[in-house]
Amino acid sequence: MEGKGMVCVTGGTGFVASWLIMRLLEQGYTVRTTVRSKPTEGKRGIGYLTDLPGARERLQIFHADLDRPDSFNEAIEGCTGVFHVAHPTGFTKKEPEEMVIKRATEGTIGILQACLNSKTAKRVVYLHPFHPLKGIQGFKIGSLSSKKLLECEFKFNYGLGDMFDGAIQSYKEKDFF
Repeated sequence: MEGKGMVCVTGGTGFVASWLIMRLLEQGYTVRTTVRSKPTEGKRGIGYLTDLPGARERLQIFHADLDRPDSFNEAIEGCTGVFHVAHPTGFTKKEPEEMVIKRATEGTIGILQACLNSKTAKRVVYLHPFHPLKGIQGFKIGSLSSKKLLECEFKFNYGLGDMFDGAIQSYKEKDFF
């Protein structure tokens, strides 16, 4: 199968990101993903990612952390698309909401800067459990729909397109964007 190009998925150990990685590999993409902890340091292994069909040939795993936004540069360099799914932790540590939002905002801006610096990233898909960029003057959220992913030749099975539409609608109802 001829490759479709290289994309980056941040937060690769998360639920949505790991499903996205699986689908991208199925479609023939080379995937670079980021994980917060080095595989030997984490609470759980990453075998569920490295054992995916096509992972041995087309999955590269990078260590990156939203607290160090420049740590995403290497993973994004050379990619034509970036799926930003990573989000900061801290909810269990009773970290103040303002601090979580600050970390998410700075991390997201750092990832967007890495995309600009790469000169290869043509599209960024932003999926987040909350929207830290809401309220930043001049930041405009584009129209969101799984149809945009389909336009990029992504094929969804198991109702994934409906899942994204449902998540987007839920976020809109909660005024996250």
